[in-house]
Amino acid sequence: MKSESEPQTISLDAAAVVVEELFAHPPRCSSISDATIVAVDGRSGSGKTSLSAAIARRNPEIMVLAIENFYAGWAGLNAGPGRLTEQVLIPWASGRPARARYWDWQKQHFNAREQEIALPASGRVLIEGCGAGAREIARFTSALIWLDADTDVRYERAMARERHVFEPYWHMWSQQEARMLRREKTPERADLRLRLL
Repeated sequence: MKSESEPQTISLDAAAVVVEELFAHPPRCSSISDATIVAVDGRSGSGKTSLSAAIARRNPEIMVLAIENFYAGWAGLNAGPGRLTEQVLIPWASGRPARARYWDWQKQHFNAREQEIALPASGRVLIEGCGAGAREIARFTSALIWLDADTDVRYERAMARERHVFEPYWHMWSQQEARMLRREKTPERADLRLRLL
């Protein structure tokens, strides 16, 4: 299944139900044995974090893995998909637990200590964040959701959430997102496109 040309406008709760249905009936198999991995991608302020939190509340068996832990800071969006793939997805595909060094957003460097990330017993993982739908991640995922939102709506949401942190970086981050989308064509490759109310 591939997304329709226009996103479906839907409430947060209804979107969470749709994602649960994708976990139950994914359009394809992950290359990781006994795993169903759904990627939720979209630009800043599109609702990825809110949707992921709603899904986690509804179904605690679904592990939420935020790709922002793998970015190399505010100028390092492009590092996210590769680091997530190398440190987590490839080990899982080999039947090994993952070991990752997360980015510390307060101190602005990668943590010295590795964190072990085991594939959950349910085998269900939601990867959320801009870059979650990158091509190098695609073979590990069972479905890709793209969240759409108008720029002014995204900006208002992002600033309401963390203006003091995000405002100085909004323009730079937006440029990185635009470059990634030109390269990855993520909305066009998505199985489902949603616009949250």
